[in-house]
Amino acid sequence: MKFPALHQAQRLILARLVPVGTERVMLTEAAGRVTPVAIRCQHPHPAFHQSTRDGFALGPVAPSLSSPQLTRFRLVGEVAAGSLHPPRLGTGKAVRIMTGALLPEGAVGVMPLELCREQAGQVEIATSALQESARHICRRGSTLAAGSLLVPAGTPVAPEHLPLLAENGHHLLTVRRRPLVALLSSGSELVAPGTTPLPGQKVSGNGLLLHALVEKAGGRCHDLGTVIDRVEELTAALGRALESGADLIVTTGGMGPGRYDLMEEVFERLDGAIIYRSVAVRPGKATLFGYLAGRPFFALPGPPPAVRLLFQELVTPALRRLLGLRRVLPQTLTATLSDAIALRQRGVLNLKGGLLSPQADSFSVRPTQAHEAASAVILLPGRTQLFPAGSRVQVHLID
Repeated sequence: MKFPALHQAQRLILARLVPVGTERVMLTEAAGRVTPVAIRCQHPHPAFHQSTRDGFALGPVAPSLSSPQLTRFRLVGEVAAGSLHPPRLGTGKAVRIMTGALLPEGAVGVMPLELCREQAGQVEIATSALQESARHICRRGSTLAAGSLLVPAGTPVAPEHLPLLAENGHHLLTVRRRPLVALLSSGSELVAPGTTPLPGQKVSGNGLLLHALVEKAGGRCHDLGTVIDRVEELTAALGRALESGADLIVTTGGMGPGRYDLMEEVFERLDGAIIYRSVAVRPGKATLFGYLAGRPFFALPGPPPAVRLLFQELVTPALRRLLGLRRVLPQTLTATLSDAIALRQRGVLNLKGGLLSPQADSFSVRPTQAHEAASAVILLPGRTQLFPAGSRVQVHLID
């Protein structure tokens, strides 16, 4: 398949990739990491019956202390959060109780403080309000029963998971290790950030861009810096990429038809196996995917806008597969163009960075400006050259 469509290229990339291995991390380092197996509750949550309000825990009503207007309870103690042995409540008795405190045995309800009046060792409550008292108790296991699913397999650990994991004794978690990605920018015209470029030179920004994108996608970076357009230099740099133990290699630049575009030549000299040499999208003609000594290898073009789009559509799914995530491809939805878009020419799918905005019952999208961060990739079919404002288009969400 010489020039696969975008969806075909994605399938070719994912066909041979398998998740990386696992490691054990402290719970404090687990947020965002991916669990290879499902994690379930070992204990019910909450672990005990507890009050959801500051107020009074009430025993059964004593007929002698109740009238149609007012019911009284004799105050026999206090239960603070963390108290282990609250007094048992008999008929007509109550205790002060705090939010989250263990419910005393015999308690049938909790009345919020603002609905009670305390005087002379008694608590007075409007009889009509007593029926609401049961609402202020959170019963053992009412949120999560023992055996309930906490974190599905192939799911990143969310901050909200951490308290529940701690309650269930998971101080160490088994997670997928973060894939190591070797990064290489090529181009004799490029100088390192912080260097003042001379006429004809450019500051190399792709390394910074890729580093941030890899970290955002859950990987780690081994940055090989910038290499000039010479076969020997590029060969040595790719050798260092392999020696780093990288799980995946990404290069930028050196992929055009020019005399000094040497990345494909060097890749083949190193016995790299090419899966595709181009993708039927714009930008994307100058891109390659294959395997170098068994490592997945992406050669992307040089312009940063193209790098950003192709990384999102091609490299990010690969990283998500290496991480063992359940969903690896970007989510698709339909949005309305708020600005018209005119393509330079028809023929293949065009990708453009987009800024997605929620509307009352839908989404609108417009192309991003140079200084804006895209929240979506707009997919513009090549059969049409002009997309007026109001056109309905498919977009891929950027996580």
